[in-house]
Amino acid sequence: MSLILKPSVTDRVLDERNIAKCRNGHAKPKSVEFLRLDTAGRVRVGHMLTLLQISHSTLYKRMETGRLPKPDGKDTRPYWHTSTVRALVGK
Repeated sequence: MSLILKPSVTDRVLDERNIAKCRNGHAKPKSVEFLRLDTAGRVRVGHMLTLLQISHSTLYKRMETGRLPKPDGKDTRPYWHTSTVRALVGK
């Protein structure tokens, strides 16, 4: 008789997050509740999606055509400085 171990709840949650995260590689909209454009900082792709209410593919198409500024930098992921976004949003 073989022993079958059931995965713990935390293992299952981590597996589901990894699967969802790796599904298509596109950025997901992120909450901008605590994002402050009046101080120095960085705005990531997910925040831009929420601020502009557009999809990932639309964001990159607009950057290619010049309708949106290209990211100010990239460490592991692209980012814009808050001053750039403030000028874009008009606040």
